[in-house]
Amino acid sequence: AVNLGDRFGPLFIGDLALANHRGKQIGKVGHILRAHILDIGDSQKFLIEKGLDGFVGQVWTGPIAWSMSRSEGKKMTREDDFFESAYLLYSYFANLSYGTGVPCFMLADPVEDDPQYQWEDYKDWYEKSLVTMLLFPWADHFEVMPWPDRVFLPGHTMGGGSPGPEPYRRTLVSVFSALREISRTPASDFDRAKNPVLGYVVNDTLGWQRGGPDGSRMESLHGLTVPWLKRGVPIQIVPLERSEDPNYLDRFDMLVVSYDMMKPLSVSRNRHLAEWVKRGGILFYAGEENAYDEIPSWWREEGFDSPAAHLRSILEDAGLDLKARDDSVFPLLEGDCGKGRVLWVEAPASEFAEKPDWAMAYLDLISKTFQKRNIDLLQGRPMMVRRGPFVVARTTRATLLLTGTYIDLLDPDLKVQENPNVPRNSFVFLKEVDNPKDLDRPEILFAGPDPRSMETDGVDLSCEFRSPDGTPVTLRVASGGKTLKEVRLKKGSNSKTVPTVYDPDTRSHLIVAEIGWEGGTLEIDWE
Repeated sequence: AVNLGDRFGPLFIGDLALANHRGKQIGKVGHILRAHILDIGDSQKFLIEKGLDGFVGQVWTGPIAWSMSRSEGKKMTREDDFFESAYLLYSYFANLSYGTGVPCFMLADPVEDDPQYQWEDYKDWYEKSLVTMLLFPWADHFEVMPWPDRVFLPGHTMGGGSPGPEPYRRTLVSVFSALREISRTPASDFDRAKNPVLGYVVNDTLGWQRGGPDGSRMESLHGLTVPWLKRGVPIQIVPLERSEDPNYLDRFDMLVVSYDMMKPLSVSRNRHLAEWVKRGGILFYAGEENAYDEIPSWWREEGFDSPAAHLRSILEDAGLDLKARDDSVFPLLEGDCGKGRVLWVEAPASEFAEKPDWAMAYLDLISKTFQKRNIDLLQGRPMMVRRGPFVVARTTRATLLLTGTYIDLLDPDLKVQENPNVPRNSFVFLKEVDNPKDLDRPEILFAGPDPRSMETDGVDLSCEFRSPDGTPVTLRVASGGKTLKEVRLKKGSNSKTVPTVYDPDTRSHLIVAEIGWEGGTLEIDWE
């Protein structure tokens, strides 16, 4: 048995006590505790000392949609805000595991529990989830899918019935092959715009304030993060528990903090924030006191009405002298602290989600704060990561022109693209390959799944494959100046010819072969 009061401190128990004190139930107790009993957010030291081998960043289309609230005065929707919600969730797990040596297995589920949607919906959301999770280049462990039977086998109701459409299943098999290769590939070139790094601080207590007028509101988070992501500026979720690790916060140039919807579990968290500001960080704080500040807590023991009051006090002890700005649309105080800067808004953080003019003024304020440091905060640029030969990108308000030859891994036929121009508001997952026109011998540009073995005499190819029953193997093969003679599939003593499709513009062949779990060999002969 675990004593939750001992394990998590008075904040958890105070949540229950507050409900009794108010004389009414303000939330469902079963939903108060979002954190696992093994509080994996404690610190790098905790993760290692407890012997944790790894954990799953369990994000999929369901929670991406469920966590949506409001931004810029509008309700967030799957159609308009899926990427933004997904990016925030994935960034939490990516930053939780950063630098620990403890792997986080990033998850993107090709289907959802809710059967009301169609396979085309699931495909769209999966591709956005996939690209989003790959935008964190240090995250290189993946759970490719939790329940393969829901996509590859009959008997399920999702999407109008399983299995999913064959083109989608072929795409998934190719993606899984790419993820295997990416897991062994170092990353480079994160954030093409070279923007400063922005973060929004959270605690595990984010899920503990439930119900009532003083409950947690995701608007406090989305109003200060989604507008940046809409404009192509990455802002990541930062687990404040990791502030216990030396220099962890130094990765970030600006941090957004609000204790409206959560509370820090120890006095040291505020001290680490203050030290980070003194070293040169920009802190934007928004919030006001609420009933959860009244519970028995460390800040009460320290003589403060709220954790925000404590944070402000130690910043002032370090030299902060806040001055009011008369020209701001929201109540703004600002001042320097050491080498850093503090922007303090004495109003609920959720107001930035409800009032579009506040959101625009906030973006302008932060941009001008960086300009004073001779740093341009560039908006509208693509968010892109190169991971070896792989490119993942999300475009917002500008197109992205790539040079070279690429395989489109989200196309079931693995089409070849030369110098692709990615449109605005798009998602791409590509692999750079040799230009088929420059090759002097045949070459497999990509195959999904990976061949289990391959032999060649320099021209002819023999590849062994195994794939899910009912889901064909897909290959894109460059001709290398040769003429394809025949493709044969051999399974045991049986052999049959496999049809192909030739693309003269890219001098490559598409091969789609039903092989199955028992396996077989493709023999590709040229002349």
